[in-house]
Amino acid sequence: MEKILFKKIELWLVIVFLLVWVVGTILFGWVVKHTATGGKKAGQFGEIALELASIPSNLKILYEKGIGVEEGKVVQKNTQILDYANSANFTQIDKNFKDDGILLISAYSKESSVSTVYLYDLRDNRKIWEWVPEPEDIVEASPSLISAKKSGLLWPIHTRTLFRSQHPYLLADGSVILTGGDGPLARINSCGELVWVIDRQFHHSIEGYGNNLIVPIVSTLNTENDIGKSFRDDGYAIVTKEGKIIKEESIINILKRGGYEGLLFGQSIRDDRVHLNDAEVISHSDRYVKTGDIMFSARNLSTVFLYRPSEDRIIWLKTGPWLSQHDIDYLGNGKFAIFGNDVDAASGDFADRKNSNVYVYDIKNGHISKPYETVFRDNKLLSPTEGRQRILGNGDVFLEVTARGELLRASSSKLRWKYVNRISNYEIGATHWSRYYNRKELDLDWIKSAKCKR
Repeated sequence: MEKILFKKIELWLVIVFLLVWVVGTILFGWVVKHTATGGKKAGQFGEIALELASIPSNLKILYEKGIGVEEGKVVQKNTQILDYANSANFTQIDKNFKDDGILLISAYSKESSVSTVYLYDLRDNRKIWEWVPEPEDIVEASPSLISAKKSGLLWPIHTRTLFRSQHPYLLADGSVILTGGDGPLARINSCGELVWVIDRQFHHSIEGYGNNLIVPIVSTLNTENDIGKSFRDDGYAIVTKEGKIIKEESIINILKRGGYEGLLFGQSIRDDRVHLNDAEVISHSDRYVKTGDIMFSARNLSTVFLYRPSEDRIIWLKTGPWLSQHDIDYLGNGKFAIFGNDVDAASGDFADRKNSNVYVYDIKNGHISKPYETVFRDNKLLSPTEGRQRILGNGDVFLEVTARGELLRASSSKLRWKYVNRISNYEIGATHWSRYYNRKELDLDWIKSAKCKR
């Protein structure tokens, strides 16, 4: 063995070997790229090469996401299913408190093998309506997704199992508008049937904008310059309820015009500079805001700001103390609520912070408070990604701690109740940005007239 290991090798053999290796690597890379983009010239060898090239990423997914066992086979664990101790769906924690609200929930259903949307009546603790979207219909109505599917490059999030029914928005006729998490915007009727699709890359929040909607979108406004070629150019779109984009703007352009180039380009380099995750409009003017102003949350900048489209002007902008935040709401009287995930945007670690939090920022004096700090700390409420809040009329807060699949209501000192989408004794379905409604905010007469094949 030693003689073999230390045997002298002719130099020309080494050179030939290196040349063959270099040419083979280039050829293999071309075959993989050609096959991945739909090419057929490499035949079966191309399919084998693509499978081999996928091994490292598949192993990485298995390592990060875990594995499960289905029908005796080891498979990648479904990321829509979370481990959870045996629990009822709804747990009343404050026995003296009764909630009259209604939840609009997006959560994975094991029965339907898709993230469904449903209304849950907190007064009666029961589902009162459910929409089951068909991701396959959305794919077939979207030319870009059809092309991706044919070439084998369809994002997993557009498949039935990983479709997320992101932040559903309920209309007066029982229709719901949603995305799969990152992709086309779609409207389904009260029976879950597809009404329309806008084949663009929408993502994160869906909110009302007068009679229209405001939704984050990957902008195409800078495709001809270096910004559009180098970075993901997040923006927002104003969309009609009939499925037409009537306005689109780039967040990068807004920040540049506002004099915040240092915030955009003075940070560590990343392709996803902004990562817009919430865009919400001001619906009523007061001394501090005007109707039509837009609040933005830019996760990767740990920054929130208020923009006035009518004047093309940033009214105020604040970076931190929240980190990697989601969800900004206006509370009135110059106060804004921000859901701070409070993690390092690059690593996802909590660093020196022990929990997430809800911050209240008062632009009148710059004061920042954390009114629910006790609840977050005592219950170790951590959400490295995503998360929603709504501060209610009596001072309570509704929370979605997305990473844990929990919906909660809390006062400043204690939890009122907890809800999870239980799908087995020790599993729950992942949630994807649910909403809390006061009963008077909803007109559900459409349920009486809905005629669906069930």
